[in-house]
Amino acid sequence: ARLRQENVEKRKLVLERLRAFESSQSGEHPDWRAVAAVLREAPQEWRRHSPMDRVSGLVIQEEFDATIDRLQGRLDSWYAHNLAEKKSLIQRAQHLRTKEDAGEAVEAVKRLQLQWKNIGAVQRDQEQQLWDEFREQCDAIFQKRQQAYAEHAAGLEANKRAAVTLCEDAERLAVL
Repeated sequence: ARLRQENVEKRKLVLERLRAFESSQSGEHPDWRAVAAVLREAPQEWRRHSPMDRVSGLVIQEEFDATIDRLQGRLDSWYAHNLAEKKSLIQRAQHLRTKEDAGEAVEAVKRLQLQWKNIGAVQRDQEQQLWDEFREQCDAIFQKRQQAYAEHAAGLEANKRAAVTLCEDAERLAVL
């Protein structure tokens, strides 16, 4: 009975720390990494303090669950916002693939890449898939520029050969 009561008191302390953390993160720019870490670690710490008296523990369990749910809801909302932002960047990169001016498209995609870095995280299972999709679009634009450079270089080389041929012809005519 004493152990059960001690665990109730320890859980109350965990709940107080969790509430203090929640209020410290209630501003406009919370530390989302810290929120994710607390959502991972708080339930583990909570479970360490058992067994406990069911009747007295029921109220604090409900308060703990409600606090965790509020934090998780805010984190999920932030993830959803970031997901929408990243999908928007992917669509913009897809649109840039249709631009005729490869140099302009490359500069625009570089700006998109900077924006990507400034957007926060999304759910772990979605992060890599989104990055791969975005990277595919960016790589296609860079390849298009590389192809344009290669075509331009080939045109310059052909013009150089034609100029050399004309110069040789002119030199032969001058000798005649």
